[in-house]
Amino acid sequence: MPAVRSGIYLGYINFGSMISKLNQYQNQIKDQLFVLPSTTVPVSDFFTNLTEARLNRPSVHLLKIIDTLEKRLLRGTVQIDGDSGRIIHYSTELSESFDLSEVSSMVSELSIITAYIKFVIKDHAIIDLSKPEPEFIFGVRPLLFIEEPEAHLHPETQIKFMDALIDLANLGIHVIITSHSDYMLDCLGNKILGGEISSSEVASKLMVKSKKGSVVSKKMAAKPDGIEDHNFLRVTEKLFHKRIELNEKYDARVSRENKKS
Repeated sequence: MPAVRSGIYLGYINFGSMISKLNQYQNQIKDQLFVLPSTTVPVSDFFTNLTEARLNRPSVHLLKIIDTLEKRLLRGTVQIDGDSGRIIHYSTELSESFDLSEVSSMVSELSIITAYIKFVIKDHAIIDLSKPEPEFIFGVRPLLFIEEPEAHLHPETQIKFMDALIDLANLGIHVIITSHSDYMLDCLGNKILGGEISSSEVASKLMVKSKKGSVVSKKMAAKPDGIEDHNFLRVTEKLFHKRIELNEKYDARVSRENKKS
């Protein structure tokens, strides 16, 4: 799912699924006068999967996670309107349904992710409910890729959302995220330390710019005691020391003013 998922979704849904569908066959269109708006295949797949999702109930394994997302974070439920195909957020506090264009950016972002888990992932993951561990069709694990899942989320909400992603990973679903959030990284590190997910199931990379301007990846080791996060720590320490410096200057200024008075 792209970082601007709510904007893409609302833009696409207002123009219908035609553009998304045609983009998948753009290479086969010979008429040079017929130019389609350009989108990447992952973006087209993201939208098409949502609009074509079957509205069957997910497996009981996923329902626990969906229930957490809806009750703890959204305080409502997410549905897809059978006629329009639009994602609808029903607020339990207000007892009213809202289109995603009518809700906050946080609710909009989380509603789309929740709808994807609720109505798309289960289409690719037939789970044998008679066994304690989920079994996937053809033995292939579903893949959930989210770019910047922290977008528009309060830090506390980011942590709760990371809890849900870890639960998905523990079900055997491959979860890949790109993130700038130290809150989510620290939460993951704590879950490893607490034994809620094995460090052997986690791989982390730090993307940095080289001197030549290209992006390279550096390993951030996931160990039984957590994840090395020196990159974030340096920024936090810099802000902390700056705060101390400013506090000292402030206290000195107040002291001088008090002496004058």
